[in-house]
Amino acid sequence: MNYIRNILITDVGHPVTASAIETLRGVASCTYNIIGIDHSVANYPVGRLWVDQHYVVPSPEDIEGYTRAVLDICIQHKVDVIVPWTNEEAIIFAEHASIFSDHNIKILTSDVSGINKVVDKYFLMNNLKEFGFATPLYHSVDTLQELVSAVKILGYPAKKVVVKPRNLSGARGFCLLDQDSDISERGFSSLPFSAYLEIIKHLPHAKQNDLDLIAMEYLSGEDYSVDVLARESKSIAIIPRLRLQATGGVSSMGETIEAPKVSRIASNVVEAFGLNLNVNVQMRYRRGRQGEPFVYDVNPRISGTIAANDHVGINFIHEGIQVLLGESPSLSKKSTYTHAIMIRRWKEEYIDLKGNFEATVR
Repeated sequence: MNYIRNILITDVGHPVTASAIETLRGVASCTYNIIGIDHSVANYPVGRLWVDQHYVVPSPEDIEGYTRAVLDICIQHKVDVIVPWTNEEAIIFAEHASIFSDHNIKILTSDVSGINKVVDKYFLMNNLKEFGFATPLYHSVDTLQELVSAVKILGYPAKKVVVKPRNLSGARGFCLLDQDSDISERGFSSLPFSAYLEIIKHLPHAKQNDLDLIAMEYLSGEDYSVDVLARESKSIAIIPRLRLQATGGVSSMGETIEAPKVSRIASNVVEAFGLNLNVNVQMRYRRGRQGEPFVYDVNPRISGTIAANDHVGINFIHEGIQVLLGESPSLSKKSTYTHAIMIRRWKEEYIDLKGNFEATVR
């Protein structure tokens, strides 16, 4: 039986959203009517190419305006499920879940208590340690003096150091401090500390005393991104993916493999934090595959590489929606998947001189 579902996906102009939407188009048992929203589209809202309806809404920083706009769109299109693409949007929807549930609209994310334990990366590290998980060495950084001190304690310049915002998802604001970094090759994602410090010193004085960063030791071993689907905080599907290459913080090459230890840790993290539905857990070994992998990030939402799971046998977005709506997913914790290497590539779209797109990807 084929049925129709109306879903709203946020941030559809993101470079990796198109492939995720494509997996939903391929579900034989369900026709998805997909409404997409963006809050920053420059001149050309490319996200409209792969959705059925597209809207530009206020920035999530304007919580009231953003929430009201999304709710109006959902009511207009009788949306069943909202799929948040970023942590910032996930927490807004979780905090305002009752407004949407009054209209029978569900959110594909954990509840607010679980999300609050993981979105602030410093609090996440503290919580992981409290639950007994191995974590990299880390320090909270608010001032310029704290930044200099933390970087020194973590062993720079002999050792590389990671610095990133405490409350932003993805790779936004991420910088690898590396004494031997070449800006001409890696851009601002990797800098010598002296160059990074100059950038900080050019911030407004008030911001220099409110950096809201976390500094962490750099782990050089095998790096895993683990997608988990959970019901009542119990994992029902897990796919670990070994990151082979990343571009701008987005995985551009990855391999799905059997990694029992990594899968077990990811499952335990989800249960310990009381997370549900689609969750992404990231961990890395200090060197090679020696010792215990260190958990360094947890995202209470679908991951940027979620489409890769569909190729190897499990459609995590569709199955997550099934669980959210109280329906039986077509898998179990022991669901098998094939092994494959994912390689991302660029794809161009074209517009005419009037700003009209000449073709769509659908």
